[in-house]
Amino acid sequence: SNNSNNSSVNDISLNEKNSYKALAYSNLASCYYDNENITDARDCFFKAYKIEKARNNYDGIYFNASYLAKICIRDKSKKALDFLIEAKQCAEFLNEGFYELEATLALGDYYYNQASLKKEALIEYFRAKRIAQILSYSVDISKIDKGLEALHSEGASLRAMQQQHEDDINKRNAGVEAEYASTLASLAESDRTIESDYQRQMTSGANAE
Repeated sequence: SNNSNNSSVNDISLNEKNSYKALAYSNLASCYYDNENITDARDCFFKAYKIEKARNNYDGIYFNASYLAKICIRDKSKKALDFLIEAKQCAEFLNEGFYELEATLALGDYYYNQASLKKEALIEYFRAKRIAQILSYSVDISKIDKGLEALHSEGASLRAMQQQHEDDINKRNAGVEAEYASTLASLAESDRTIESDYQRQMTSGANAE
């Protein structure tokens, strides 16, 4: 009917006990996501996510949490980390190698893009590399190695900056010490001059007598 055609597709009229309801929301969300309709995608992924949570369906939680994390990253939302960690926990519970690899890489990428979390990124990338080696995923290993090289390069740059900072401090300290030593030398020279003048005056006075 026209009324049913005009109703919102986001409000799928299915019985709550229908095991396909979450899948229907996920499929709809994926279509929205692929067409850059992020608002509706977020809404449908979250509805599917809540249903899967209620059903303790770790496969479904992993899928929807992974996409919700991507959307949160786009929106610069701090909830992204929660979804990434949950997706990884589900992958580990399922003991599904590909899921674990994808979730670990995603978490590593998230940490990599946070200035203060480079160490955490390194840990996740190493974990991902071990998983990829076990699965013999050469493409993923190559991608991970590039991330590790970038982290190593950034680490070297940070260490160089730190060393430069320390060198600057040492130079400033050396300059202060040199200036202090010069001042002491000047004072000592001044004292010697005063003493010499005093001795001359005493000698002159004695001769006059």
